[in-house]
Amino acid sequence: MVKEAAKYGMKVIVYLRCNDNTTAGISDADFLAVVNALNDPATYAPYQSSLYMWMFGDEPEFTSDAAARTRRAARLLYSYNLIKTVDKVHPVVTSFDFNSFASSRQWELEFMNGVDVVGMHQYPFYSGYANLNTSTMTNDVWGAWKTLISVANQYGKGYIATGQGFGEGWPSMRYPSYEELRFQMYAAIVQGAPVYLWWMDTANNVSGNSNPALVPGYVGRLMTELKTANVAGIQNSPQMQAGSIVYRRIGNTIIAVNPTANTVTVSIPATGTSANVLNESRSVTVTGGNVTDTFTKFAVHIYLVTP
Repeated sequence: MVKEAAKYGMKVIVYLRCNDNTTAGISDADFLAVVNALNDPATYAPYQSSLYMWMFGDEPEFTSDAAARTRRAARLLYSYNLIKTVDKVHPVVTSFDFNSFASSRQWELEFMNGVDVVGMHQYPFYSGYANLNTSTMTNDVWGAWKTLISVANQYGKGYIATGQGFGEGWPSMRYPSYEELRFQMYAAIVQGAPVYLWWMDTANNVSGNSNPALVPGYVGRLMTELKTANVAGIQNSPQMQAGSIVYRRIGNTIIAVNPTANTVTVSIPATGTSANVLNESRSVTVTGGNVTDTFTKFAVHIYLVTP
């Protein structure tokens, strides 16, 4: 897997199943064998750039049994310390669920000692929820990434945001629309997420506009948009606000997001003469040092400013 990814310049997060949740994980010997193998310079040196980080633990907080939660946290910490005996370079991530963070944060400290990176996923798109549903997009999307960043910063950790790329193959879920995927991604980026992932599946038991075959195409469009906008490193720029619109800029690119269900018109500072609004077949004039534009609910506008 790591070798194959290296051919295409891709990064790999290697999942190791430790005894973190309801099923027993691999033995310590097997655990270390994998870590040692992927760090063996004789075999994997040409591919080391593709090994991004280690992951163990998927929603370990999901239990109402406090004692069980403590045991899981202890196992995660044990595995973390074990992996660090042979690999002090690659970080360790565990994935948590947004709803757990939002509803109860008493258990956080138990798990934070066993990770370098806080992974958080949020899957808000259920069947019966309208496209761009107000409560879903405002609370479960925008609010989730806000919680993630707050928790990571509180404990001095890195963080990864994971969005929903699956649907009807799971009970009560549906595949997100392109607009929902786009808002979910840029809501994370404009709040400072340095890494964004999609959890996707290949279910084939659905049809119509929610067909899972559409989701990879949507993701491809978003990846192309990000490359065109040239936004690498934008998370290191300051987060700004114009009215209710939140935005960041890097170079001549401005990403602006409306996290509300209200239609608003705002002015965003820009230096130049005009700005192409990416993938909207229009441009806006820079007047008085500002781009003035209207945002419908949950709209994302990306401005490529002409100096």
